[in-house]
Amino acid sequence: MFLEREKLIARFKDYSKELEKILIDKPYSKTAKNLLLNMFYKIENSFEDYKKIKVEVPTKKEFMQELIDIIYKNCKDIEIIKPTLETDILDNNDCKVIENKVITYQNELSILEQLYKLNTNKFNIKMPNEAMGEALSDILNNGEEINKSEIIRDFDGWSWNALENGKHKDTSSLIYTGMTFILGYNTLNNNKKTSIEEIENILKEKYKPTLSEKIIKNISQIALLECIKKNPEEKKNIIKLKEKLKEEYEFISNKKKYIDIISNEKKKCIIESEKIDKYINNDLLLKKEYIKQNSKLPQEKRVFSLSDFSEKIQKQKNELQEKIEELTEKMKPNNYIKEKTNIEKEYTFYNEIDLEKNNIDDFIDEFISILLKALTEQINKATLKKEIIEKLYILRYLNLLDTGNATIGQKYKKQLNKTQKNLITIGCNQKTLTIFSQDVEENYTIYKNIFETRIIDLESVYVEVTKDNKLKIYDDEAIEKEEDYNKFKDLIIKYNKRYKIFI
Repeated sequence: MFLEREKLIARFKDYSKELEKILIDKPYSKTAKNLLLNMFYKIENSFEDYKKIKVEVPTKKEFMQELIDIIYKNCKDIEIIKPTLETDILDNNDCKVIENKVITYQNELSILEQLYKLNTNKFNIKMPNEAMGEALSDILNNGEEINKSEIIRDFDGWSWNALENGKHKDTSSLIYTGMTFILGYNTLNNNKKTSIEEIENILKEKYKPTLSEKIIKNISQIALLECIKKNPEEKKNIIKLKEKLKEEYEFISNKKKYIDIISNEKKKCIIESEKIDKYINNDLLLKKEYIKQNSKLPQEKRVFSLSDFSEKIQKQKNELQEKIEELTEKMKPNNYIKEKTNIEKEYTFYNEIDLEKNNIDDFIDEFISILLKALTEQINKATLKKEIIEKLYILRYLNLLDTGNATIGQKYKKQLNKTQKNLITIGCNQKTLTIFSQDVEENYTIYKNIFETRIIDLESVYVEVTKDNKLKIYDDEAIEKEEDYNKFKDLIIKYNKRYKIFI
């Protein structure tokens, strides 16, 4: 135990010394410098717990180096202020960043949250609609700030305080958290400056195409609603676009009318092209047409030589030929279906959005559902003990994640229970998790208690069933939870004996 502590202190000293060297040349006050050193100490002290609980996080080296870079390169000064009210400390009222200067309360969480606002390694997702791309990037950037501050906000080196703050209820935090579990922290972090199409391609390598498309559609719709909230003028543009898409959708849905119009347009292009052919192949007609067209134009728009006119009509013919080919392709059955599907997708995308009510909560509900489906696909592919254990931690984390007025486990109980049950069944079949009962439902009833505990190290969890029908959950020797049951069915473990959950 002593040696482990010595190693921990030695590791901390490396980061501490690097920070101390940087602080020598910084104009910060002594109070600010001590605050930063205390912040590093708290992060160091909590990191292993944070990593174990959350799973999808950067390495400690990446985490600490990122902060050191922000302080060294981006933070010019730090001003310590007193909160106006005691309650302000919880919400960080008055804390902000102005021109690379951090204004913060004298506590480690406040300064950490403000420092992340200076991080230059930000998301910049390219989308067809530039404003939507900015909105999605803002969601991910804000979510990352909230998530990385979690190491101090929710961890104190002894316990995980998952339900004692409301920060996670923020839309951006939920989306960022979900995307780290869907893509993995490293993949998400390595694709901060890419296009939404590229993210979809990455998703299709991990998941079924239909699920990948749903993920992109859902986060894009959330980004759009956030964009409108931030920029009400964008709402007018979306209304116009919705009307245009409705017309296009109704037009292409009437196949006969669509084909007739395309066919008539093609015939007009062919007639015009054939007419130009006559001029091109006959010098006399070409000259007559040149004089005729010029006579109808004002002086400043006339073509001043026959050769220029010849080039002009040849260009017109080429454009007509391209148009004819384009219309021919449109009339092909496969291409018609493809175009109809694309228009229908875009029409549905915007039509599902209620611009008056701003129904973002509906899309958050859908995002949680999609996230759980993605995790189910991951679980079904898991073959290693390490993967099963990590998924158990992730599902436990989600179960206790606050969404504002309820945890995910409370609000999405049915969906989450289904995913948890699937994991427990696979874990037991693969001999990673202990089987307590031959009855699948009963076995899961026991395991459900594990998802509700805030014990940091689940490998220190023991389960005991007593002869008087009590279920006891232990954290090593200490009883964490005790519940009465009417009767346990088909138990294959002995009464009054403690069993680890991992084999």
